[in-house]
Amino acid sequence: ELLNEGSLDSKKDEDWTDEELLTDVPATGMGVKEVLYERKMDKRAAERALQRPNVEITKLFREQCTSDNKLTLEGATQISEIAGLLSDGELTQRELEGMWGRLPREDADAPIDILAFRELLAQIDDLFEVVEDGDEDEEDDEDEDDDSDAAPLVVVEPEEDAPLAAQTSTRTPSAIKADFLKAMEKLIKKQEVPMGMRADEDMDKPLTQLAEELEESWRGRPPLGG
Repeated sequence: ELLNEGSLDSKKDEDWTDEELLTDVPATGMGVKEVLYERKMDKRAAERALQRPNVEITKLFREQCTSDNKLTLEGATQISEIAGLLSDGELTQRELEGMWGRLPREDADAPIDILAFRELLAQIDDLFEVVEDGDEDEEDDEDEDDDSDAAPLVVVEPEEDAPLAAQTSTRTPSAIKADFLKAMEKLIKKQEVPMGMRADEDMDKPLTQLAEELEESWRGRPPLGG
């Protein structure tokens, strides 16, 4: 019976305990799916909004909220932070409208309250979080390259008509293997980056070249005891 939308109205207000009031009153007149969705959205917003203090959220909200503490989409576009992102091209109107459409409110045309605005800011922060993480990974890769004492990887393409002896690598198999393992480690890190950001169709090309060089070096090594 609790799954029926009108079941909560069947109990009189005076019969409710304080614990029931805290849970049930906001759900009066709402479907169960709506209640669960709003609770889920509020929980997600609270978790992600920890990076923004409530004072900052309130200050931004009051820039364009109405007298009854509501905010329209048009008003949101005029809030200083959001307006700056739109003017700089870091956020498009279409992206903002998509975020707005996912916010909990009475209907599609209704304004939002400060809790939904907190969720909107969390969505905007999430939009830039992936890019910032990618930049940090790139900086870490550069630091590792700077601290490396190994010789730089140089792959020389042999001429097509060159004799087999000239094509054979002069480096030892152990040196080639060390470069191969380093290239493999870098490839694994690159594959963790989402496609479209720093993806490379030929990421495994250095591995292929090193594998060929390693095979040539191994075949060209002097026989044991020779």
